[in-house]
Amino acid sequence: MQRRAHDPEGPVCRGCRLRDVCGGGHHAHRYRDDGSGFANPSVYCADLQALIDHIRRRLAADVARLAREGGGTAARTGRTGEPRPGPAAVAGRTPAWAGTAADGASTA
Repeated sequence: MQRRAHDPEGPVCRGCRLRDVCGGGHHAHRYRDDGSGFANPSVYCADLQALIDHIRRRLAADVARLAREGGGTAARTGRTGEPRPGPAAVAGRTPAWAGTAADGASTA
């Protein structure tokens, strides 16, 4: 069977545990001038594996810590999805535009 030039991965990548995350790396980083063409792992394969494993460990540790603490983003940061107040509201002032109707008449 002839391989297509746009085949995303070679035989090493098809058996890799990180295949779904990495996808074989960047196409151009897989080319070899030994007749195998692009059917090779990325020249950065070891670095990609180390990075992906580090990210996976870090995320797993963070998720476990958050589960133990019983908090999520809102508990940690105070962010609830509500819009943040503007500078005037924070300073306890009413913005100038808040007391004026569309025609310029005062609404206060």
